[in-house]
Amino acid sequence: MITRWFVGCSLVLGLIAAGCGSDSGVTGGSGGSAGSGGTGGSGGAAFVPPEYGSWVKYEPEGATCSDGSPYAFYVEFSETSDNIVMYFMGGGGCWDYESCVSGGARGATNPNGLPDDYANVHINFDLGESSLPINVNQVYPLLNDDPAVSPMADWNKVFVPYCTGDVYAGSITNNYEDPDGIEPDKVFAHVGHTNVVAMTEMLNDMFGAAPEKKLFVGGCSAGGAGAIVNYYFLRTGIDGVERGYLLNDSGPLYPSQEPTSRSLFLHNEVRSVWDADSLIAKAPDSEALSDVFGALSRVLSEQFPNDCLASTFFR
Repeated sequence: MITRWFVGCSLVLGLIAAGCGSDSGVTGGSGGSAGSGGTGGSGGAAFVPPEYGSWVKYEPEGATCSDGSPYAFYVEFSETSDNIVMYFMGGGGCWDYESCVSGGARGATNPNGLPDDYANVHINFDLGESSLPINVNQVYPLLNDDPAVSPMADWNKVFVPYCTGDVYAGSITNNYEDPDGIEPDKVFAHVGHTNVVAMTEMLNDMFGAAPEKKLFVGGCSAGGAGAIVNYYFLRTGIDGVERGYLLNDSGPLYPSQEPTSRSLFLHNEVRSVWDADSLIAKAPDSEALSDVFGALSRVLSEQFPNDCLASTFFR
């Protein structure tokens, strides 16, 4: 995973370091004028981070995982930069009883809610008499604190966990029935997009007052899809963003309308099951997206012509 990210991110991270688009004067590194400490959101009292350089857990009011347990995201505040890098965690997807309950190849990660202290103990290696906890900074290079690894090492970091089985696109709670009539029904909250909207409001309170900052949104697989389907809402929901970056790693939305297209079948299936149409209705050029959800890349590039938007694929 780590090697894969080093290779896949090199192009976009290079663009951050060098600047891209017509505004070549915007370069990497610390971009803000005051740091995120004490700058706060747009209007109201200034937000003061509770601490710097470590992960702080936030639970948006009303946000839940698929099982109804509280949803949480994590922020590592910077003392030297106003810029923000966000990483959407990957982990499959589901849209029927078999995949949402039984799991398997189509199962979604964290169906029973999020582990505690998930940013600091993201992976816990069993060493027999002891264990080795690995945090998200070590697992995902985009969140790494070493400038030799990431040109965004000193940025404010946001880790977005995954527990809704809907690539962060859903706004609905479903009741899945066992087709064999043996097991009890499964209530499953596909509310990933709803959670992102609530998270964005909190992030704007934290960072919105700082002007001329950069926002990098990335993710892998389901997280890559989550990054692209929510990019517009993050980009417009956090005030003061001068330049945005999107890296969708292996979560493409193909713009195919062929009857034999696997993308078309999947889009039509999940739009209904996850109520992705609610997201589409709020997006720019919603009529075009309603016809072809895979046109989202084009729509975003037209909406934000000076942002750097990229997808990466691996064989």
